[in-house]
Amino acid sequence: MKKIISAAAAALALAACSEKPLTYTIEGSFDVPESFQVGDSVITRGPIVGYVYLADLKGNPIDSAQIIDEKFTFNGVIDKDQEPYFAYIIGEYGQGMFVIEPGELTAVLGEPTVVKGTAVNDQIVAMMSYVDTIGYQLYDELQSLQEQNGGKTLDQNEIMVVYSKYSGIVNRYVDSIYHANDDNLLGVYCANVMSVQAQSSAELEEIIAPFSDYVKNSQLIQEHLNYLREVEMSSAAFDQLSPDGENNSGN
Repeated sequence: MKKIISAAAAALALAACSEKPLTYTIEGSFDVPESFQVGDSVITRGPIVGYVYLADLKGNPIDSAQIIDEKFTFNGVIDKDQEPYFAYIIGEYGQGMFVIEPGELTAVLGEPTVVKGTAVNDQIVAMMSYVDTIGYQLYDELQSLQEQNGGKTLDQNEIMVVYSKYSGIVNRYVDSIYHANDDNLLGVYCANVMSVQAQSSAELEEIIAPFSDYVKNSQLIQEHLNYLREVEMSSAAFDQLSPDGENNSGN
C-alpha cells in the first residue's frame, strides 16, 4: 500500500513539474508617419528609439522593452491561478489599454494603438473599430450640415441632435455586446466605453447601476470611480480656501 501511495505521489509531483507556465508574448511595432505637418512647417520625426512600457491600471510599471530597429518584444508569465487582466502599453508615439492573457499578441503603437492576437483583445479591437467608423460618420454628417448651412458654424443644438443620434447607435451596439459578456473582461471594457464620459462619481454610479456585480466591482470601473472621487475631494478642498489663502494648510 505504501508503495502505491509513494508511486502516486511521485506521479503527481512529476506532473506538477512538467506543467508549462502560462506565457504571453507581445511583438510590437509602430505606425507613425515619417514627418508631421505643424502649421506651415514639416517636422521629420527621426528614428524611434528608447523603451516601451507595460503598466497596470494604477500606472505602476509591469515591464519594459527596448526598441530595436523600431520594434520591441515583451515576454511574460501569468500565474496559473491568475485571471487575465487589463494593462496599458505605453510608448512615446502612442498608448492603449488591452488584456494581458496567455498567447501571442501583436501591438502597433500609433493613433490608434492596437493590440490583438487573443480572443478578448481581438473582440475589443473589432468593437472599437466599429465605434471609430460611427465617429467618422458623425463628423461627415456635421460637415455636410455645415456646408448646407452656407459654411456657417452649427449652433450647439444642431450639433447635439446629430451627436445624440450617433451616440445612441454606439451605445446600443456596445450594450448588445455587454449583455453577452457581463461576466468577463469584454463586458467590463464595454461598461467602460459606455461610462467613460461620466463627469462625477454620482453620474458614474448611476450609469453602472444596471450592470452586473462582476462589472461594477471590476478594477477598471472601480479605478474610474476612485479617480472621480479624488477629483471631487480636491475640488472641494480648493473651494474651502479663503481668497487670501489663510485656510490653506500648505502655508
